[in-house]
Amino acid sequence: MINELKLHLSKVIKDYTKRKYLLAVSGGVDSVVLVALFKDLGLDFAIAHCNFQLRGVDSDADERSVSILTQKIHKDFFLKRFDTESYADSQKVSIQMAARELRYKWFQELTDEKGFDFIVTAHHKNDLAETILLNLVKGTGHAGLAGIKAVNGRLLRPLLIFEKRELEGFAEQHGLNWREDSSNSLDKYQRNHLRLNVMPLLKEINPKVEEAFSRTAEKMSAANEFIQYQIEKIKNEHVCFKAGGVLEISYTILDTGVPLAFLLSELLRDYGFDFHKCLKIAEHDRSEPGASFLSESHHLVCGKKAFVLAPILSNTVSALVLQGIPVSFTFGSYTFETESREFEEGLALSKLDLLLPERYLSEKLTIRYLQAGDSMAPYGMNGKRKKIADVLNDAKIPLNLKNYIPIFQIEDEIIWVVGIRSSQYCKVEKGENVVVVKAIHH
Repeated sequence: MINELKLHLSKVIKDYTKRKYLLAVSGGVDSVVLVALFKDLGLDFAIAHCNFQLRGVDSDADERSVSILTQKIHKDFFLKRFDTESYADSQKVSIQMAARELRYKWFQELTDEKGFDFIVTAHHKNDLAETILLNLVKGTGHAGLAGIKAVNGRLLRPLLIFEKRELEGFAEQHGLNWREDSSNSLDKYQRNHLRLNVMPLLKEINPKVEEAFSRTAEKMSAANEFIQYQIEKIKNEHVCFKAGGVLEISYTILDTGVPLAFLLSELLRDYGFDFHKCLKIAEHDRSEPGASFLSESHHLVCGKKAFVLAPILSNTVSALVLQGIPVSFTFGSYTFETESREFEEGLALSKLDLLLPERYLSEKLTIRYLQAGDSMAPYGMNGKRKKIADVLNDAKIPLNLKNYIPIFQIEDEIIWVVGIRSSQYCKVEKGENVVVVKAIHH
């Protein structure tokens, strides 16, 4: 096993002998074998143990066992006790999910603080098979069939090349001491149910089912890399990223010949749109623009030439009222910076700049979002008024962005639709000083 692990590490980690590792050790046979193998390889590592305080005296016995092991091999030992049940209740997650979130957050903190290169866990081929089965049952798609990676960022799982029985054989052969987790025999947890009830049935069909899952994961991992390579090419040709997290997916994406629902699910996966939602989007008649679709975090609109995706902003402040104009202030997803100066002909301004006569400095300024019936007297229209909704339509602002564009109002008069149009009331008189207001989108 030592030689196999050495060869594997040399393939997946550059200069693996020069790295510093944090080993996650529960006290079970898998993690105890992990410690023994890393010690035999002469690698630089420390040990971290989580006591989730879920099994009373057994949890404390696990903690003592790992502590004794660490003392014997003279390695640094990091211990954390968690109130896992309270965390699960407060976050409204399962006990298993709570334990996962707590431990990986702590491991990451330790890694950053102590300068470890990798967090190392003792996952093996049996864990890989169970993960693929769980993902298959949950319908996670092709990505889920790749299972768990040997290297994922700073997370390292070097034992995925071994089966559980191999680790147990190594432990017995070398006289290692480990703790049995009594909860592993309870099938109330999904993973335990698969291990205790489903995997034995699959072994009747294929005695080497773990190896079969491992080969499937390897093939699917390669397939996923190919898919992501193609998706990146499609992004470069058909997707436009704009300020404020806005994404435009041109309808030219249809020319790729790839099923639209699949493409959208790949492009929009990180924005909360699963394949089922993307199927509905793909089925919509794009000749009738305006249809919208929501995820928990984003809003997608079918425009005339593209799908337009924008974040759903939490407008905790519906309006900001200021007496006068400060040097800097924030509203929604914008920060505004101001500068008083003398007016100069040909002053270079962008759409996100407002030239405001200094006479308004002492007036009440309100920054808010669009309201029904809003209108303004746009600059250059000789006093003729126009509805703000029409101003936004003329600027081709997508429906899902219209309610998130700040509007400046001096007393009762709208003077600026940020980044779109200013009012005739911003006209500067000869010899008048001005305030330049710069809008910066986060």
